[in-house]
Amino acid sequence: EGQGFLEILDKVYQTGEVYLGTETPVELCSAENELKTSLLDFVYQPIRDEEGKVEGIFVHAIDVTEKANNSRRIEESEKNLQILIDTVPVIIWITDAVGNSIYLNSNWYKYTGQSRDQEKGMGWLQSVHPEDEAVVKQKFLQALENREAFSIIYRLRNKDGDYRWAIDSGRPKFAVDGSFEGMIGTVVDIHEDKVKEQLIREKEHRTRSIVAEATVATAIYTGKDMKIELANDTMISLWGKDRSVIGETLREAIPELEGQPFHDLLQKVYTTGETYWGKEDRVDLVIDGKLQTGFFNFTYKPLRNEKGEIYGILNMALDVTEQVTARKQLEESETYFRQMADLLPEKVVTTDAAGNPIYFNQN
Repeated sequence: EGQGFLEILDKVYQTGEVYLGTETPVELCSAENELKTSLLDFVYQPIRDEEGKVEGIFVHAIDVTEKANNSRRIEESEKNLQILIDTVPVIIWITDAVGNSIYLNSNWYKYTGQSRDQEKGMGWLQSVHPEDEAVVKQKFLQALENREAFSIIYRLRNKDGDYRWAIDSGRPKFAVDGSFEGMIGTVVDIHEDKVKEQLIREKEHRTRSIVAEATVATAIYTGKDMKIELANDTMISLWGKDRSVIGETLREAIPELEGQPFHDLLQKVYTTGETYWGKEDRVDLVIDGKLQTGFFNFTYKPLRNEKGEIYGILNMALDVTEQVTARKQLEESETYFRQMADLLPEKVVTTDAAGNPIYFNQN
C-alpha cells in the first residue's frame, strides 16, 4: 500500500502493456515483522485469454539489492579514484595497445596547457623539446612493441613556454585474461634536481681537472674512512703506488702509514674542521718494494658541502726531502768543521762578506 505497485498492476491489467521495473525500491516485512527496503528488477506481464482479453498478470522479480549496492560502491570508488588521480602531484597517462593516448589526468593539461584535442593519439609529443622528441618517441614505441617497462628523462614544455626536465616512466598494462591493453605511467617534474645534478657534475669535473692539472701532489679523501676519491699522478707517484688505489681507503692503499701520525691528524681535521699544516714532516713509504723515508710540506684542508658539513679532506703535498737532506748535510759539515777547528792549535775565525766575525774556535 502506498508504494505504487498496485497502481502499476491496475494499469497493466487495464492497458495490456508490459511494465519493466529496474532497481525499484520496495519495502517488505521481514520474518521479524520489520520493514526492509530492497531493490528489485521486475516485470509485470499481462496474461491474455483465447480472445486476447487480459485475465491476469505474470510477475517475475529479482532482488538486485546487493548488485546495485556493489555497483554504487564501484561507482563511488571510481569517482574517489578519479579525484585522487587528479589530486596527486604527478601526471598520470594511459594508452591503448597501439600507443594512442586514451587518458591523461588533469595535471597534464594544467602543466602543458594542451587541450584534449591536441593530446589525442600521440599529440602529447608536441610538448616534448624538439631535440628530445625523436628519442622519446623511439623509446616509447620500443617499450610498447616489446611490452616492457621504460623510463626516460627529457625536457617538457610547460604552459608558460619554458622547457623543464621531467622523468617519464611507464609499464605495460594487461587485462584479466592476459591480453595486452596498452601502457600506463607517470611524468614527474625533476627540473630543480636535474639542474642541481648538472651543477654538481660540472663542479666535480672542474675539481677533477684542478686536481689532475695541479703542479703539486694533490688528493681528495671522502668520508670518515678517508676513501681516496681523487689523486693526481704526482701524488700517486709520491706514494709509490698506481691508479688502482683510487676508490680504496687510505689505510687500504698505504698500509705502511699505520703507526705514523697521519690517520689521527686526518680524523682531527675531519672532526674539528681545522686545517693542518705540516712542515718537513717525516713520512715512511714503501716505494719499489722498499721502505723509504721522505720529508714533506703538506696541508690537510677540510671540504664542506652546501650545508657547511665536512664531507672530505683536500691533501696537497710538496716533497722537500732533498732540501732537508742538504740542510742536514750542511749542518753536519759545519759541525765537523767546528770540531776540527777546535782541535787546531791556531786561533781560527770566520767572517761574513762584510767582515763581521761569525765564528771563533776555542783557542
